[in-house]
Amino acid sequence: MLDYEKLDVYRIALEFVVTTVEIRDRLPRGNGELQDRFKRASFSIVLNIAEDAGKLKQADKRRYFSTARGSVMECGALFDLFNALGHLSPDEYRAGKLLLTRIGARLS
Repeated sequence: MLDYEKLDVYRIALEFVVTTVEIRDRLPRGNGELQDRFKRASFSIVLNIAEDAGKLKQADKRRYFSTARGSVMECGALFDLFNALGHLSPDEYRAGKLLLTRIGARLS
């Protein structure tokens, strides 16, 4: 098992990516830019957590966790947009925000 696979935050971030794919796939036409941004931000969380796990210097670790945390905030804002535009059910919105809260808390 690789180091990042042992991290609870990594597993939660993967769960969030699965959620984002389901949401992105059903957004109405004309939302391509938001879909792309959502994909990049959600993937960034997972990839930066994994990259952080491979760093030995504390300063490097902080930088990758900080980038992942920024992507968490971006995904949170995208969730707010999708919710405001009526693209999410209340349950989807709550579940997504809960996952992001859990990820963010572990990255802080």
